[in-house]
Amino acid sequence: MTALSIPVSEPRPGKVLPRLRAVPRKRGSVAPFIVTLAVIFGLGMAGQLALTTALQGQAFAIDAQQAQAQTLANQLVDLQAKVTQVSSTPSLAVKAEGLGMVPNPYPVQLRLSDGTVRGTPTAVTGAEVGLDTYKTPARQAGTGSANAGAPAAQPAQPNKKANAQ
Repeated sequence: MTALSIPVSEPRPGKVLPRLRAVPRKRGSVAPFIVTLAVIFGLGMAGQLALTTALQGQAFAIDAQQAQAQTLANQLVDLQAKVTQVSSTPSLAVKAEGLGMVPNPYPVQLRLSDGTVRGTPTAVTGAEVGLDTYKTPARQAGTGSANAGAPAAQPAQPNKKANAQ
Protein backbone atom coordinates (compact mmCIF):
# COMPACT_ATOMS: atom_id res chain seq x y z
CA MET A 1 0.00 0.00 0.00
CA THR A 2 1.03 3.46 -0.56
CA ALA A 3 0.46 6.54 1.43
CA LEU A 4 0.07 8.70 -1.65
CA SER A 5 -3.36 9.95 -2.39
CA ILE A 6 -5.06 9.23 -5.68
CA PRO A 7 -6.53 12.13 -7.51
CA VAL A 8 -10.30 11.87 -7.76
CA SER A 9 -11.81 13.03 -10.96
CA GLU A 10 -14.84 15.16 -10.77
CA PRO A 11 -17.87 14.14 -12.73
CA ARG A 12 -18.30 16.02 -15.89
CA PRO A 13 -20.99 18.57 -15.85
CA GLY A 14 -23.59 17.53 -18.33
CA LYS A 15 -23.12 13.80 -18.12
CA VAL A 16 -25.84 12.03 -16.21
CA LEU A 17 -24.92 8.98 -14.32
CA PRO A 18 -27.36 6.07 -14.31
CA ARG A 19 -29.37 5.70 -11.18
CA LEU A 20 -28.54 2.77 -8.92
CA ARG A 21 -31.36 0.54 -7.87
CA ALA A 22 -31.70 -2.69 -5.90
CA VAL A 23 -31.83 -5.90 -7.84
CA PRO A 24 -35.06 -7.78 -7.19
CA ARG A 25 -34.61 -11.04 -5.29
CA LYS A 26 -35.66 -14.04 -7.20
CA ARG A 27 -37.01 -16.42 -4.63
CA GLY A 28 -36.40 -20.08 -5.52
CA SER A 29 -38.80 -22.90 -4.79
CA VAL A 30 -38.38 -24.70 -1.46
CA ALA A 31 -39.84 -27.97 -2.80
CA PRO A 32 -36.62 -29.35 -4.37
CA PHE A 33 -34.76 -28.74 -1.13
CA ILE A 34 -37.41 -30.53 0.92
CA VAL A 35 -37.53 -33.42 -1.55
CA THR A 36 -33.73 -33.75 -1.38
CA LEU A 37 -33.82 -33.81 2.42
CA ALA A 38 -36.63 -36.39 2.39
CA VAL A 39 -34.69 -38.64 0.00
CA ILE A 40 -31.54 -38.42 2.14
CA PHE A 41 -33.56 -39.14 5.29
CA GLY A 42 -35.35 -42.08 3.62
CA LEU A 43 -32.06 -43.58 2.40
CA GLY A 44 -30.62 -43.24 5.89
CA MET A 45 -33.61 -45.00 7.44
CA ALA A 46 -33.46 -47.81 4.84
CA GLY A 47 -29.73 -48.25 5.48
CA GLN A 48 -30.31 -48.35 9.24
CA LEU A 49 -33.04 -50.96 8.80
CA ALA A 50 -30.81 -53.12 6.58
CA LEU A 51 -27.91 -52.85 9.03
CA THR A 52 -30.09 -53.74 12.02
CA THR A 53 -31.58 -56.73 10.20
CA ALA A 54 -28.13 -58.02 9.20
CA LEU A 55 -26.80 -57.64 12.75
CA GLN A 56 -29.84 -59.42 14.20
CA GLY A 57 -29.36 -62.33 11.78
CA GLN A 58 -25.71 -62.59 12.77
CA ALA A 59 -26.67 -62.55 16.45
CA PHE A 60 -28.98 -65.53 15.88
CA ALA A 61 -26.19 -67.36 14.05
CA ILE A 62 -23.78 -66.66 16.92
CA ASP A 63 -26.32 -67.97 19.45
CA ALA A 64 -26.73 -71.18 17.43
CA GLN A 65 -22.96 -71.65 17.17
CA GLN A 66 -22.53 -71.08 20.91
CA ALA A 67 -25.24 -73.65 21.68
CA GLN A 68 -23.53 -76.14 19.38
CA ALA A 69 -20.16 -75.42 21.01
CA GLN A 70 -21.69 -76.02 24.46
CA THR A 71 -23.20 -79.32 23.28
CA LEU A 72 -19.84 -80.42 21.89
CA ALA A 73 -18.09 -79.39 25.11
CA ASN A 74 -20.55 -81.52 27.11
CA GLN A 75 -19.93 -84.47 24.79
CA LEU A 76 -16.18 -83.99 25.21
CA VAL A 77 -16.49 -84.08 28.99
CA ASP A 78 -18.61 -87.24 28.79
CA LEU A 79 -16.11 -88.95 26.47
CA GLN A 80 -13.18 -87.94 28.68
CA ALA A 81 -14.99 -89.41 31.69
CA LYS A 82 -15.57 -92.67 29.80
CA VAL A 83 -11.91 -92.83 28.75
CA THR A 84 -10.82 -92.20 32.34
CA GLN A 85 -13.11 -94.96 33.60
CA VAL A 86 -12.04 -97.47 30.93
CA SER A 87 -8.35 -96.74 31.46
CA SER A 88 -8.53 -96.96 35.26
CA THR A 89 -6.44 -99.57 37.03
CA PRO A 90 -9.36 -101.78 38.13
CA SER A 91 -10.86 -101.76 34.65
CA LEU A 92 -7.57 -102.62 32.99
CA ALA A 93 -6.90 -105.38 35.54
CA VAL A 94 -10.32 -106.95 34.95
CA LYS A 95 -9.84 -106.81 31.17
CA ALA A 96 -6.35 -108.31 31.47
CA GLU A 97 -7.70 -111.14 33.61
CA GLY A 98 -10.42 -111.69 31.05
CA LEU A 99 -7.66 -112.19 28.48
CA GLY A 100 -5.97 -114.76 30.75
CA MET A 101 -3.28 -112.49 32.15
CA VAL A 102 -2.25 -112.54 35.81
CA PRO A 103 -0.08 -110.10 37.76
CA ASN A 104 3.51 -111.11 38.34
CA PRO A 105 4.56 -111.08 42.01
CA TYR A 106 8.22 -111.49 40.96
CA PRO A 107 9.12 -108.19 39.32
CA VAL A 108 12.45 -107.57 37.68
CA GLN A 109 13.98 -104.28 36.62
CA LEU A 110 15.44 -103.43 33.26
CA ARG A 111 18.15 -100.79 33.20
CA LEU A 112 17.65 -98.86 29.99
CA SER A 113 21.08 -97.26 29.89
CA ASP A 114 22.93 -100.55 29.32
CA GLY A 115 20.10 -103.10 28.88
CA THR A 116 20.92 -105.23 31.93
CA VAL A 117 18.20 -107.06 33.85
CA ARG A 118 18.23 -106.78 37.66
CA GLY A 119 16.59 -109.67 39.43
CA THR A 120 15.67 -113.15 38.31
CA PRO A 121 12.82 -113.46 35.80
CA THR A 122 10.32 -116.02 37.09
CA ALA A 123 7.27 -117.35 35.24
CA VAL A 124 3.88 -116.99 36.90
CA THR A 125 1.88 -120.19 37.26
CA GLY A 126 -1.38 -118.59 38.34
CA ALA A 127 -1.43 -120.34 41.69
CA GLU A 128 0.28 -117.54 43.58
CA VAL A 129 -1.48 -116.35 46.72
CA GLY A 130 -2.92 -112.84 47.01
CA LEU A 131 -3.13 -111.99 43.32
CA ASP A 132 -6.89 -111.51 43.22
CA THR A 133 -6.90 -107.75 43.78
CA TYR A 134 -9.49 -107.06 41.07
CA LYS A 135 -12.06 -109.72 40.33
CA THR A 136 -14.30 -110.12 37.34
CA PRO A 137 -18.04 -110.48 37.97
CA ALA A 138 -17.73 -114.23 37.27
CA ARG A 139 -15.06 -114.64 39.94
CA GLN A 140 -17.03 -112.53 42.39
CA ALA A 141 -19.99 -114.86 41.88
CA GLY A 142 -17.72 -117.83 42.58
CA THR A 143 -18.18 -119.52 39.20
CA GLY A 144 -14.46 -119.76 38.60
CA SER A 145 -12.15 -118.03 36.20
CA ALA A 146 -13.52 -115.49 33.78
CA ASN A 147 -11.32 -116.79 30.99
CA ALA A 148 -12.72 -120.31 31.04
CA GLY A 149 -14.86 -119.97 27.92
CA ALA A 150 -16.60 -116.78 29.07
CA PRO A 151 -16.46 -113.57 27.05
CA ALA A 152 -14.22 -110.75 28.18
CA ALA A 153 -15.50 -109.39 31.48
CA GLN A 154 -16.87 -105.93 32.03
CA PRO A 155 -15.51 -103.79 34.88
CA ALA A 156 -17.01 -104.57 38.26
CA GLN A 157 -20.16 -102.58 39.00
CA PRO A 158 -20.25 -100.44 42.15
CA ASN A 159 -22.39 -101.48 45.07
CA LYS A 160 -26.05 -100.79 44.27
CA LYS A 161 -26.82 -99.79 47.87
CA ALA A 162 -24.17 -97.05 47.67
CA ASN A 163 -25.82 -95.66 44.53
CA ALA A 164 -29.25 -95.54 46.19
CA GLN A 165 -27.97 -93.17 48.88
